[in-house]
Amino acid sequence: MKTYPLSDNIKQFASVFKENGFCLYIVGGAVRDYLLGVRSSDYDFCTDALPDQVMSMFRKVIPTGIKHGTVTVLFKKESYEVTTFRTEGAYSDQRHPDSVTFVRNLEEDLSRRDFTVNAFAANCLDGQIIDLFDGLSDLKNKVIRAIGDPVKRFEEDALRMMRLARFCAKLGFSADPATKAAAAKLCENIKAVSNERIFDELSKTLMSEIPTVGLRIMEDTGILSHILPEVQRCRSTEQTKVGSSNVLDHIYNCVDASAKLNYSLTVRLAALLHDIAKPVTMTVNQYGFLRFYGHDVKSAEMAKDVMKRLKCSNKMIDDVCIIIANHMVRYNENWTDGAVKRFICRIGKENINNFSGATR
Repeated sequence: MKTYPLSDNIKQFASVFKENGFCLYIVGGAVRDYLLGVRSSDYDFCTDALPDQVMSMFRKVIPTGIKHGTVTVLFKKESYEVTTFRTEGAYSDQRHPDSVTFVRNLEEDLSRRDFTVNAFAANCLDGQIIDLFDGLSDLKNKVIRAIGDPVKRFEEDALRMMRLARFCAKLGFSADPATKAAAAKLCENIKAVSNERIFDELSKTLMSEIPTVGLRIMEDTGILSHILPEVQRCRSTEQTKVGSSNVLDHIYNCVDASAKLNYSLTVRLAALLHDIAKPVTMTVNQYGFLRFYGHDVKSAEMAKDVMKRLKCSNKMIDDVCIIIANHMVRYNENWTDGAVKRFICRIGKENINNFSGATR
């Protein structure tokens, strides 16, 4: 296996631990990204030294999360977040451990993590990469698989079910069948997670290269129906004029188009929510054609409620709703200067770059 490339600063940092009889590892995403050929400088360190022992080794240490064994060390003009090896007690709220126990064994620490591809460790003295859960095989097979029993992993922390979707979208991987089945079995537990954390994971999924990889996993497992029932209901609404058999597939196409064009999170959220009122505005005209009159304005109203529920900022709510309320506007070369000025006044000059025709 490859060895992880270490800077001189990290080697010197690790040597302080060695001199005091301890070890230091880089764990998680940075090692995974290196094995995938992706550069990352977002390091998470773990050690067998207790927090007070780490604090005694360095002059400048901030007890950022000392309750859970995490301190931030300032060393040679760099800051390093270091966490003591630990195991965790029961998760009564399906989100946070009731207790944390510090341990001296790397394997015990790695075994509590979510997925095999996030459980790599690299020795900070020589760069040797440690793979105790066959994560390298899962990287090669492009699969996200829970460590150990997936039901137990998701019972411990319900947000991991959304992380499954997010990592599949981020890496372009598929979900291990047993892991996906466990998420479907426990999908209702996502209700125990705060709306702020749900929005954070949803945002990360939307900002991936192909967001609908993750969104479809959320739909397949039932998570989408719990976190965004307004979006899920679009699956049962047919439409015929925009190249999709139903509204949800159309929404998915729009979300992926906004990602392909590298639009901001604001636009991607607008793409996700822009047609959520179609199920409640659908009518059938005298010729048998489906119509959704006023769905743009109604969708903006519903999107506002959804985003308030998810604890979005007022600015983001306003920006997303402006896009949605005006997504049926179609510019053409016959517009007069006055018409252009009126449109700009209506949506705001600051929103011009956000206004996307991808939602139509």
